Amino acid sequence: MPSVTGLCAEAAVIAEGDDVGNGQVKVLRIYKGAEQVGTNSEINVAGLEKCSKVVRDWGRNDGEKLQTDHVVLFMDSQLQPLYLIGDGSGGVFWLSDDVCYRYFQPMNPGGYALTNWRMTPDDLRGEIAVGLEVAKEWEAVKALKDPKAMAERMTVYLRQATWPKGYNGEFDRELRERMPKLGADAVSPVVDVIRAGMKDGEDLNLPVLILCDIGRPAQPAVPVLLELLQKPGKTFPYYICSALETAADKKAIPFVRPMLKVDDMQTAVEAAKALEAMDDKESFDSIAALLPKLKPVRSSMDVLWMNDLLTVLAKMNRQAAEPILNRYFADPAWAELLKDFKWSIYHSPN
Repeated sequence: MPSVTGLCAEAAVIAEGDDVGNGQVKVLRIYKGAEQVGTNSEINVAGLEKCSKVVRDWGRNDGEKLQTDHVVLFMDSQLQPLYLIGDGSGGVFWLSDDVCYRYFQPMNPGGYALTNWRMTPDDLRGEIAVGLEVAKEWEAVKALKDPKAMAERMTVYLRQATWPKGYNGEFDRELRERMPKLGADAVSPVVDVIRAGMKDGEDLNLPVLILCDIGRPAQPAVPVLLELLQKPGKTFPYYICSALETAADKKAIPFVRPMLKVDDMQTAVEAAKALEAMDDKESFDSIAALLPKLKPVRSSMDVLWMNDLLTVLAKMNRQAAEPILNRYFADPAWAELLKDFKWSIYHSPN
């Protein structure tokens, strides 16, 4: 269910008014996009007539029809509510005297159902005010021309401890897209974020993944990544290994090798991929020793991990990997499961 702050950032138009039927809404207040609505006090909201007003009790099929016609709308530039799915929308809030009602998704994928949100209309209006401020600041950050200044300003969103009021991670996807494009300019600010968050063992998955996406220009971050690998706290070690893989700094080899022996197979596999990227051919046997730990079960992660490990071995030493590849491709338990990966494994570049 999209947050109010996320809706404030995404919506082209936010309006409050009364539904007068057939998708027509008499606008009483415009929070955002007044230029889109103009001076017209009545707008046609495409799809609003499809939104069921039967209140469900979190997925139950019984319920009474909501009597209020007062509504707050988060819309796109075509005046269609955001997240319009089936007979509901994540961008439509119905308001009674003291309660807001909004749509939720009982099953994903699936349509929306209407429920009591247990928030007053004034609370919603307050959240909109805060959300609009967060969205305004985010737009200002994205408009910066200096990549270093942009990177510095974006770091505020990388740790929960420094989040602006009303922000709850709504821009994570955009941060993953934008910060890696800043390249080396983003590395030092992200390193500062990680160092600050390491003290209390915070969740630093987002900044680590940004370094991963930056790749080799993030090599100056390798020392702090290695420190984090020793004491990851709430950060996933396999993400740290992925960042070390793309940085491909050979100085990390002795620190990554022990990760092949951890109980978490996902971390061990990512460590193997990192060691291959660092050209650590001496770890071939240790990586091969992981293979018997995997089980040939369809639709399991073990099959994908087997593909990753066989690919790593083939890249490390094609000649030494050949009998291992032949054994697994001939094994009745694995042959069918690996057939879609066979060509790519055999043709992986050295």
